[in-house]
Amino acid sequence: MENPFQIISQRLSTIEQLLLDLKHQKPTVLEEKPDKYVNKKEAANLAGVSTSTIDNWGRSGKITRHYFGGSVRFWLPELLDFLKKQKVGKS
Repeated sequence: MENPFQIISQRLSTIEQLLLDLKHQKPTVLEEKPDKYVNKKEAANLAGVSTSTIDNWGRSGKITRHYFGGSVRFWLPELLDFLKKQKVGKS
C-alpha cells in the first residue's frame, strides 16, 4: 500500500500546477467577443487591479463609464486601449 502522505503530496502538486495554468491563462472575455461591454469586476481582472481602482479611473475620466439601467459597464476596446497606453507610459 502506498504511503498516504505521498498520495497527498502528489495531489497537491497536481492542484498547484492546475492553479499556475489558470493564473497564466488569457482572460476568456477577450476570446469570447472582443467588442463588448464588460462589468467592473471583469475590467478589474483584465487590468490586474482592484474594482476600487476601476472606480477611481472612471471618476477621474481616464476610462469612460457607460450606464445600462443601474449598472455601469466599460467598452472593452476603450479599456484595452487605455491599458496599453498605461503600460507604455510606465516604461
